[in-house]
Amino acid sequence: MKTKKAKMLRSQKAGLPPGSLVHIGAARTAPPAISVIDFGPDGLLYIGLGDGGSRAGEDDGRGQSLGDLLGSMLRIDVSAGSAYSVPADNPFVGTAGAQPEIWSYGLRNPWCLSFDRVTGDLWVTDVGMHTWE
Repeated sequence: MKTKKAKMLRSQKAGLPPGSLVHIGAARTAPPAISVIDFGPDGLLYIGLGDGGSRAGEDDGRGQSLGDLLGSMLRIDVSAGSAYSVPADNPFVGTAGAQPEIWSYGLRNPWCLSFDRVTGDLWVTDVGMHTWE
């Protein structure tokens, strides 16, 4: 599996000084990888990852696995500086075999996200495949 370092991020939304960089790990080079990224109203970074497949069956069910970051929406705290931390209230923290960064899973290729201005709820636009789009 080929990997590449994900782009370094800059943001004052997380309380980082201007020009600060935070490395968020590695992502597959096969599409889709990092699809969408934004800070939520809670100041945490939300990262949508595609499942890594491009044709039927190529994803190997990664989006249905809590043990794989692909096919998921991640939620991390980058306010500490050069390393990120996982918020204690992420839903799969402490779940055996689960990646604690996962906020939600079962996604194909999330390409847009938005937070409701009143409730703070996260809305994700996802792309299906073949029959289900």
